[in-house]
Amino acid sequence: PTFAALPTAVFFWGPTNFTVIIFLIITIIWPIFFSVISSLKLIKRDWEEAVEISQIKGFMYVKKFILPISIPGLITGSIVGLGEGWEALVATEIIVHIKSGLGNFFQSFSSNPYLTAFGILGLLLIIFSINKLIWLPLLDLSHLNMEE
Repeated sequence: PTFAALPTAVFFWGPTNFTVIIFLIITIIWPIFFSVISSLKLIKRDWEEAVEISQIKGFMYVKKFILPISIPGLITGSIVGLGEGWEALVATEIIVHIKSGLGNFFQSFSSNPYLTAFGILGLLLIIFSINKLIWLPLLDLSHLNMEE
């Protein structure tokens, strides 16, 4: 659905890096938003009753109840959003005809299958490393905090 907004963005801002950045932000925000909303919908009734009994309100309600519950959804949504962001970045750069970046790399070297395969392999290695070193430990930590 976000690619449907691309012609409008190009019309307003032209084929610039700003258009690519705005489109990238729009692409990444939605999975994060929906994941956080779905994690908040999974709040158990007994947790809500415990908060009512504790009489936690205002900023403390957000800090002690809402934020810890939404963190796993925020991390999961960020993983999905950034995955979609990689795809949107390359596609948008190709569609908008930006002369630098990953889209230009894949478009200019698409006739050389070895260099294209090397670029894709490098990109996959970066994504896999970020997932193993950053996202999975954060996700495990957020689930441990939910159990407390």
